[in-house]
Amino acid sequence: MVWRVCRRVVVGGIGHGRQAAGGMAAHPLPLAMAAMGAAWRQQGAPCARLMDRSRPMPTRSKPAPPAPATTPARRSRRPSPGQLERREATRRKLLEAAGQMIGKYGFAGCTIARVTARARIAHGTFYLHFQSQQEMFEELLREMSLRMLEHVRDAVHECGSLVELERRGLEANHDFFCRYPFMARLTQEAELYSPVSYTAHIDAMANGYVRALARKRAGTVLEGWSHAQLEQLAVMLIGARSQIMRRYGVAGHKVVPLSPDVIDTYIRFISNGILAGLDKPAADRTEGAQAPTGERD
Repeated sequence: MVWRVCRRVVVGGIGHGRQAAGGMAAHPLPLAMAAMGAAWRQQGAPCARLMDRSRPMPTRSKPAPPAPATTPARRSRRPSPGQLERREATRRKLLEAAGQMIGKYGFAGCTIARVTARARIAHGTFYLHFQSQQEMFEELLREMSLRMLEHVRDAVHECGSLVELERRGLEANHDFFCRYPFMARLTQEAELYSPVSYTAHIDAMANGYVRALARKRAGTVLEGWSHAQLEQLAVMLIGARSQIMRRYGVAGHKVVPLSPDVIDTYIRFISNGILAGLDKPAADRTEGAQAPTGERD
């Protein structure tokens, strides 16, 4: 329709222009453009609507990205017995190397680099078995404590008396230190560098001692002792053993043979002091204690 209007204006405007100009031809283009503008305004000015920036431009909705392809979860394969054995062998190598480094440099000098170099194992392999250096310390003291308790338990299992139990226990304790020389420095420094495991080590020793005393208390004065009294006696004997080992069984950080005189003196002190008469039946000890009272009468 716009073009029809323009055509009429252009064609009709030529004659009109000639008449207005006295016979001179006027250019019809201005009249045509004016007519086109009027026709567009009459139809609602579609171009103006398109150029109106105040209105939000329509946007195309982007298609949703495709969902990632889900791969089925892999089942974790259980390690074979051979793999478990190799892992345990590697773990033991690391613990043995850690014990040797503690015996030589102490806890402060027992670094992961030294441990892995001593064990001839890659540095990264260490973290497959322990999360940190402190965890290695805790595990080392825990395992060595169990080994020592088992060694002492086997040595005193068939003892016939409490005095014999104490002698064999002291000798077995020193023998274990000779097999693992780093145990001297490990137990000395563990209270500072690994207090949790050290407390567990002392508790395990006391509990083992109480069980050994309880097995031998039948027919003796210990038969009437409570569990708390047996634990107190065990702590006293553990303290005596520890001081003998530190004073006479270790020179510097090296384990030295324990003199037989030291063992005899300790057993004499125990049999005539703490354990005096404990191997006798309760009735005999009661009669022996009442005899001096009758003489004084």
